[in-house]
Amino acid sequence: MQIPAAGKADAGWIWQALEADIADRLKLLDTLEGASLQREAQRICRRIKARTATPPGLLLMLDGLDEVSEADGRRKRLLGAVQRLVDGLPDHNRLLVTARPYAYADPKLRLKGVPYSVLAPFDEDQLARFMRNWHRVERGVKGLSEAEAEARARADDLIGRLQSRPEVRRLAERPLHASLIASLNLRGNRLPEDRCQLYEEIIELLLVRWRSGESAFRDRNGRVMDLPEQELHHCLEALAYQAHEAQRGSRDSRDAADISKAMVEQAFEPLLDHYGRLDLLDYLRRHAGILIGKEEDRFAFPHRAFQEYLAMRRLDARTDDSLVRTVLADPLWWREVFRLAVASQRRTPRNGIHLVRDLLDAGEKLPVGQRRPIAVLSGLALLELELTPRERDEPAHRRVREQLAALIGDHDALDPPERLEAGLVLGRLGDHRPGVGLDAGGLPAVVWVDIPAGEFIYQQGERRALPAFRIGRYPVTSEQFRAFLEAGDGHGNREWWAGFESEYREPEKPSWNEGNCPRERVEWYQAVAFCRWLSARSSCEIRLPTEEEWERAARCTDGREYPWGDGYHGGFVNINEVDAGPHYLERISPVGSYPQGRSEEGVDDLAGNVDEWCLNKYDKPEVIEVDTSGDRRVVRGGSWIDLLEFARSAFRRRLQPNYRDFDLGFRVLCAAPIRSED
Repeated sequence: MQIPAAGKADAGWIWQALEADIADRLKLLDTLEGASLQREAQRICRRIKARTATPPGLLLMLDGLDEVSEADGRRKRLLGAVQRLVDGLPDHNRLLVTARPYAYADPKLRLKGVPYSVLAPFDEDQLARFMRNWHRVERGVKGLSEAEAEARARADDLIGRLQSRPEVRRLAERPLHASLIASLNLRGNRLPEDRCQLYEEIIELLLVRWRSGESAFRDRNGRVMDLPEQELHHCLEALAYQAHEAQRGSRDSRDAADISKAMVEQAFEPLLDHYGRLDLLDYLRRHAGILIGKEEDRFAFPHRAFQEYLAMRRLDARTDDSLVRTVLADPLWWREVFRLAVASQRRTPRNGIHLVRDLLDAGEKLPVGQRRPIAVLSGLALLELELTPRERDEPAHRRVREQLAALIGDHDALDPPERLEAGLVLGRLGDHRPGVGLDAGGLPAVVWVDIPAGEFIYQQGERRALPAFRIGRYPVTSEQFRAFLEAGDGHGNREWWAGFESEYREPEKPSWNEGNCPRERVEWYQAVAFCRWLSARSSCEIRLPTEEEWERAARCTDGREYPWGDGYHGGFVNINEVDAGPHYLERISPVGSYPQGRSEEGVDDLAGNVDEWCLNKYDKPEVIEVDTSGDRRVVRGGSWIDLLEFARSAFRRRLQPNYRDFDLGFRVLCAAPIRSED
């Protein structure tokens, strides 16, 4: 668009630019030329302009305001022309102007009478609609032979894989990146599973404009800037590393770093003398790509993921131990860079394992408190490799699992959110703590805690007595319940449903799939069926605890308020501490993640995490037999979503036996006498 250097801003500039654009498009038809082509362009432009005079009018869209330089006041003069256009259009017309935020940041330059909005990232539903529409439109534009149903299936497959890959999902929240991801998915028939390969291919797409094609940038002498690819990558990697290191002081880990012109010039020094300082900076200001202009002399990578990936490339290219030394200096800040370095070795996983081993070895020299983030980071990095069972038996893998298990069991080592992350990482690596998973025969390996016979205080001071029993140290985990669901004679065997066959229902998917977390969305009938199934394979009768037994395990013999004693302590259990402390995880946590909340006799998670079914009816506590009456059964312990009151060990709740929810699970009890195994 031609913007005169002098004179008042004029709406005619916009119409002249539209006429020129129409003429360019007519040339592609090869049916008109010369004066005839120009007359046809003028005629079409007049018709468009005439449509603005009568309802319903037009929607006029002006894109790329940020691509107009601020030099010589050009962008300001263009906005003046747009303002004149707005002022002269009848109210029944609509105008949409789009630009990168920096180009419209000055309130004094904004259009008067035109609402101003900043685009929010795509939410899950918006991203799904975008992907379906993109595949549908692309199918038409490129004349693809696949049917509409096939295009939708391809889009739905991509949507599902984005939902299962949070790092890529966050990248796709922005329309440009979502378009690039969709393009890669269409071009390769499937999105690359390797995260590093995905970033590399997106960066390659973003860099295409640097080198060739109709949108190739030309310098001030009209020459295409043909930047050498290898040197260009080296400059970008150097810039990414410098930017990431400089950003470390601010601890702002949400967005890409704010990069100064001086930092860009320093990183691109090898190219500046040959290609020209002003040409390079002008390109960065005006063209979309791997670097974007934020304001006249400030830049940023379009997403933090690209900054971290390129910084990793810079560190990983060095032959010394720069990567490990850099990460050790600040493991939390450089964690994503290290994860990407290990992920880049997916095709040679042993190299990735060696990187983790080097980090662990170097971390041993640090004070104990500084080693803790190393264990979590090492676990996250190993997960990037998607190792085989044999590779997961490597010493480095076992070492990380052992360190994570120790962290979870040490109440002084981590705060609840950190312990949650450590536990989830351990669960994905393979949680081998006793009582969490399965035994060698594929059955739930319950760790039993002995509760001796004798008197105890029940509810509001009543003394009662119970015989000895054993109770599971943890609630039944997802991995253990999955064994029941997948066994040939498990959940589907009607033998375990005797007496309440009419209550059989298909299991519901859990809200959280981590194997070392309590299994939730289990109704009372399913919990009873599980106990019958496990009893048939065990040396004792296994059932749900009665609420008397459950309360005895939670309150010991002295009738304490909580499993650890009297008085609540913040961070001792997984509940909603809105009225009791600073912590609220907003989800379940791996079993045994709160050692401070352990009972005196060694039972975990009796307060918080998941509510637990008890055997007896609420209104008739003496009734423990199964039936189909629908009478409400007792629930104890409180859950991750509950307030403090529900976590008290004497607190009683009631639910319909066919009720399921995302915070409702169970634990098992082994009743005496113990059967002989002969």
